[in-house]
Amino acid sequence: MPTSWRRVADSIYRIAVPDRANALWSPGPHAHVDEDPVELGVSLLASLEHDELSLADAMDRIETITTDPSLVREILDTAEMRGVVDREDGMIRPKRGTYVRFQRDVVRREGEFTCKRCGATITTGHFIRFEAGEHGPFGSSCIRTVTGRE
Repeated sequence: MPTSWRRVADSIYRIAVPDRANALWSPGPHAHVDEDPVELGVSLLASLEHDELSLADAMDRIETITTDPSLVREILDTAEMRGVVDREDGMIRPKRGTYVRFQRDVVRREGEFTCKRCGATITTGHFIRFEAGEHGPFGSSCIRTVTGRE
């Protein structure tokens, strides 16, 4: 991965996470500052538990990874090109793949965090482990929304 992504990801992490959370939280074995947001986004779309969802709802999930419009488009295009999702008439239809298994794929950590989806302050962070890296933290209801359980 280019060094520029590493610098951007590191600076975003330092800005978005309070210092006290940085002191309490240490990344898991699958977490890397230089994770590729496109690969993480494709992994997230591949694991959604929806038959279909609107483009706006898909963007809500993707924006937990990046709000950069060009990266969001690249994530959607890459997922479609790889056969992870079908896009038609403003709808995203995930093709059946693997789902997030909460006992195996979601790690809970105690500390002071900010939810990546809603921005709430949380004391228990839920992190999803993908092959592409770790994604989170999320609160208890946002983790269910992001994965498509609600």
